[in-house]
Amino acid sequence: MKINKKVKAKNYQLEINFDAATLFNGWLVSDCSIKNLENEEVIFRAIEPLTYSGMTLKEIVMLIVKDAEPSFTRTLNAKKEIEQLHNWDGVISF
Repeated sequence: MKINKKVKAKNYQLEINFDAATLFNGWLVSDCSIKNLENEEVIFRAIEPLTYSGMTLKEIVMLIVKDAEPSFTRTLNAKKEIEQLHNWDGVISF
């Protein structure tokens, strides 16, 4: 089944999407992506399936966002740095 959930994490509005299949003791999650809702950009993607035993879907969403946080924080910070570089006048003073 397709799972789609909007969440707020560290002042970011995010949308998490993934495929989930029930297993005997948990969930098989695959094709996971996290999108920044401010600019509609995908900031995290994990294609390989992962098994989550004894967890609810809510707990899985929270864990995926927590585990992906360094990745999406790095992506958003890189965008800010690129914008600063483009706005820089290029003057170097020695």
